[in-house]
Amino acid sequence: MEPLISYFQKLDDAYKGYLKNVQEEYDEEVVHNLRITVKKIKASFFFFQFCFHGFDAKKGYQNYKEVFQRLGTIRDLQIQQKKFTDWSREYNINFTPYINYIKNEENLHKYNFSFYFKKIPLNNFRKISHRLNNKLSEHELNEKAVAYLEHIIGNIRSFDISSFHTYEEIHNLRKQFKELQYNLSMLETCLFSRKMYKSILTKLKTLTEELGNWHDNYNLLSHLFAFKLNFFRTKPKQLKRINSFEKELISLNSAQMNNLQKHFSEFCFYSLKIEKHWKQHD
Repeated sequence: MEPLISYFQKLDDAYKGYLKNVQEEYDEEVVHNLRITVKKIKASFFFFQFCFHGFDAKKGYQNYKEVFQRLGTIRDLQIQQKKFTDWSREYNINFTPYINYIKNEENLHKYNFSFYFKKIPLNNFRKISHRLNNKLSEHELNEKAVAYLEHIIGNIRSFDISSFHTYEEIHNLRKQFKELQYNLSMLETCLFSRKMYKSILTKLKTLTEELGNWHDNYNLLSHLFAFKLNFFRTKPKQLKRINSFEKELISLNSAQMNNLQKHFSEFCFYSLKIEKHWKQHD
């Protein structure tokens, strides 16, 4: 039990440190690392809810949720600025009006966050750690951990990635993979010590990165479409370049999905080997 509590305390300490740094400079890397830390915290709450009677993941996450969402908006605007600036140079398209617009939006969200920052509760660790049931033996906790992993892997394997899916469905799949990746990493550190988990963690990292690339590209396509409608209705030459560029992005998005399907199948096959190993060692 102590290793899990220690793991969560380190996450909560990292969260507070990143939060302080974000308020000072809103560095892209710091914003990104803070949001990853919150994702790891949220994933651990789902594990705690599965294993410990009475633990409420939704209630535990409440103090982190708005920080995550507000900084997510800022990070999205930062990514857009970087991408549209690069595309402007590479494809000779004048994205300056849109870049200026999203820069103003970013400054507005930063300004609003500076006021919200004063109201953020930071006494999360003590409240959460008190909700964990210390009566579980190490053996019982290991059994619950394996049952949790089987549960989430089963949910992922039931997803038919070969058929058409909405953006929301793919996004939810990505969140499940992230939950599995972060919690398997936590359990490999705190409870298990098996080399085979390092292999599946490598495969999970590949999948979540590809899902992230697909997700970012999809979002950028929607932003590009909005930009085209609002900024270039009366500029035929620029519109022609944008349409050509948009086709390239759609083609890339399709290629990313094909690659994702391949690695998803590999993951499903490998996860069956993991489950077989668990049953042999019950």
